[in-house]
Amino acid sequence: MKKWIALSVIAVTGLTVWQLWPTPDAALADAPQTNVSRQAAAPKSAQWPLPATSEHTMPAKPARPISATESLIATREGDPRSPPIVHTPVDHIAPTAAELADPAAYQRYEASQNQRLYQAYVQAANDAIPQIRSDIVKARNMGIPEARIAVGEEKLRRIEAMRAELLKDHPQLHP
Repeated sequence: MKKWIALSVIAVTGLTVWQLWPTPDAALADAPQTNVSRQAAAPKSAQWPLPATSEHTMPAKPARPISATESLIATREGDPRSPPIVHTPVDHIAPTAAELADPAAYQRYEASQNQRLYQAYVQAANDAIPQIRSDIVKARNMGIPEARIAVGEEKLRRIEAMRAELLKDHPQLHP
């Protein structure tokens, strides 16, 4: 009998504490308002994440904390500041039935596919190298830190090295 009385007292105490415990909205209402980013407090109807301002300041905090689900829903269409994704169509040539039946013919098919891949890389490198060089010059003129410019120079060096290796190993790729 004493067990049931003790359990009842614990249950009633737990429910009372649960009912009186402050909610996150109430805790935010009691907290002092700070304005770190020199922006006015966001209205309750504001969407999160807020776009960055032209002053490159952090967006204002939302009126209430958002859940992970709300955050995911807000970014369903992506970040409006990110560049669009451009899908390059791939011209895939499937092997013929004869190539699939004959191992030697299939090896020739694979070699031609590799040749197409190498040719596409050399062509893309030929197009990208002048652009990367001009980007490096622009970055130096803009005063970008040398550490960030070094990343672009390393990228350029690796692209040129791979292009040179492909042209050395496959002389038929020369234009």
